[in-house]
Amino acid sequence: MDDKLTLTINGISVRGKKGQTVLEVCRENGIHVPTLCFHPKMPPYGGCRLCIVEIENMRGLPPSCTTPATEAMKVATHTDRLLRVRKTVLELLLAYGDHNCLMCEKNGECELQNLVYEHGIDTVRFKTGFVPRPVDVSSSMIVRDPNKCVLCGRCVRGCLHVQANGVIDIAGGAPTPISPPSTAFSSKTRTAPTAASALRPVPRGPLPANRRASEGGHGSSKRL
Repeated sequence: MDDKLTLTINGISVRGKKGQTVLEVCRENGIHVPTLCFHPKMPPYGGCRLCIVEIENMRGLPPSCTTPATEAMKVATHTDRLLRVRKTVLELLLAYGDHNCLMCEKNGECELQNLVYEHGIDTVRFKTGFVPRPVDVSSSMIVRDPNKCVLCGRCVRGCLHVQANGVIDIAGGAPTPISPPSTAFSSKTRTAPTAASALRPVPRGPLPANRRASEGGHGSSKRL
């Protein structure tokens, strides 16, 4: 049984496989679609709204990471409308946090920073009531800076789907922080495997390794 699909993306005919998402087909065919919450080793989340696309005869701007590819689908990835929405999303993320790149240890290797450059953002139009929150240094393995968190959820899903311990989650309320079940990082996050599972997927600087641990050789982690 043939499992191949033929789609039209940006006016070009491309091939995909049944069961793939639009984002997977795009990436397989060398078509860039920006993402922030997506990670190839975790289930799609569709939370950041940066991978949105336009699909003929489909309402709204669906996230390509959770939208199944279908035969004869016609997709656009970089229309003026999409670029405007993505730029607005990025500006809102910047407005609700402390994103001073020069003072961040992830400067130069940050996915959010790369997306800001890609979309030509040099000023943020939105003014918010952002109030800096305390940096959590209670864990010997991870420093948690909620002021840099953009709620992509990748640290949470890294713990849940890669390490399979689920020691942190996205808490309710406003602002919505990344939190463990208790009020501080639980004792489980003090172990190297658990810490690494949270550190590896994070696209930017809210969860740097604790320097005390990294200097001792326990805090290093490779990208997933």
